[in-house]
Amino acid sequence: MFKYSDFEGNVDFSGTKFEESNTFKYAEFDNKTSFANTVFEEVAIFKYAKFKEGVSFKNARFEDNLNLKYTKVKGNFDISGIKVAYDINSKYTEINGKGFSKYMIDNN
Repeated sequence: MFKYSDFEGNVDFSGTKFEESNTFKYAEFDNKTSFANTVFEEVAIFKYAKFKEGVSFKNARFEDNLNLKYTKVKGNFDISGIKVAYDINSKYTEINGKGFSKYMIDNN
């Protein structure tokens, strides 16, 4: 559990396998962050997380739900190759000042 964690340097969880439910709820990422090629076997919660210098979920695999509710991202938001088995909750998510849906339409 990384609830309320503050990550000050670059964060690299690339290739990590999270076998149980995890939460990054209210976590703040001050620099570049990568979850590229990461596997989340249970629900992944990033609710209220803040990514101040972008985040990569490139080729990440979510075998359950992905909760991005109220998440804020500034900078690069790489979700190329992402796979989500069930739902993505992106209610009130903001990416570079745009709602999740608007950002996806403008950038695809």
